[in-house]
Amino acid sequence: MRGDAVLLRRLNERRILNSIRLKGPISRSELQRELGLALPTVSRGVDRLVERGWIRSVGSGDSTGGRPPELVEVNPDGGFALGVDLGRDTVTTVITDLFAKPKYTSTLRLVDLGGPEGLAEYLGDFMETCGCPQDLLVGIGVAAPGPLDTQNGRLLQPEDMPEVWHGASIASLFEEQFSVPVYLENDANAAALGETWFGDRGDVRHALFVLADAGVGAGVVIDGSVYAGAHNMAGEFSHMTVNIDGEWCTCGRRGCVNSVASRHAIEWNVRRSREREENEPFEEIIRRAKGGMEPDVSVVQSAILYLSVGIANMAYTFDPDLVILGGSMLLVDKFVSDSVIHELQRLIRSSCTIVETRFGLQAVAIGGATLALQGIYDVKPLVAVDS
Repeated sequence: MRGDAVLLRRLNERRILNSIRLKGPISRSELQRELGLALPTVSRGVDRLVERGWIRSVGSGDSTGGRPPELVEVNPDGGFALGVDLGRDTVTTVITDLFAKPKYTSTLRLVDLGGPEGLAEYLGDFMETCGCPQDLLVGIGVAAPGPLDTQNGRLLQPEDMPEVWHGASIASLFEEQFSVPVYLENDANAAALGETWFGDRGDVRHALFVLADAGVGAGVVIDGSVYAGAHNMAGEFSHMTVNIDGEWCTCGRRGCVNSVASRHAIEWNVRRSREREENEPFEEIIRRAKGGMEPDVSVVQSAILYLSVGIANMAYTFDPDLVILGGSMLLVDKFVSDSVIHELQRLIRSSCTIVETRFGLQAVAIGGATLALQGIYDVKPLVAVDS
């Protein structure tokens, strides 16, 4: 069947490209041994990838008696991915090369876009301003707060986002405008995927990415792929009870992570303790807590403890190799992230490593770009078929 042959050819090309990403520079004969494919299949796949510009020749390897083999590697600038961190207040957009290395970044307020159509127009203008031709775009990944319909690329009713975004069919809108694959994923899940694929931490197959901003969530990666659960709720530990006598939460229960350990919870508790009506900069609260000033230090230490309990519960549930900390609450100052790491090392009795994200506040946007790059590199093991 013609359709089956085309599909198998594409699958094999992805496997070849991913092996070159991981092992390059590499020869065709080495690829053949690595993948278990026939050498003509490998050679045709390499030729097509060279023609597309995704890989390039980098000279010859050592001869074993005959003609020196040609070596190939991924051409980082042979294409680019577009990652979008669609937040509740701001939108961060990043253009990356084929190794998810950021080339151009932009951040603007969500209200300035108007709605999904405004975001689509902005992305086109952003690529044009950066001099990135659309024919080199391999895909778009949008990372957003839940709840989401990831299968159909649609936002549902994200909390604290304007109603114009509720129910927006982001994927179909962008696919129609840019004619490339578009992926929608939970923000923490996308960040977890980006960190495990391109965080230069070795062969990490199981990871937990904690995203602590105004609210709290986590992304779960199992065997190199995002684990979303039966209802896209895996990692949503914001309503996990960590203090049965804690503050009431919007969900109607007491002591959820969001109500006792989020940035909003810290700000509210400090405002109440100081009898103020308005919030002050979160950085100022952390500065006073770092200096041992009350009530700030007690509020922050309490939040750190309860957040760490929630993260430890998640770690015991999923048994990751790596726990990665990210988001504006955790990255505001080393005082916060170091304190959480210290608590987790005390609470978790396993050999998992606990670190800050390598990508800072761009982690979610780079995770979005990683979603797009999956489509060309392949994520899950495929059956090797000669075409």
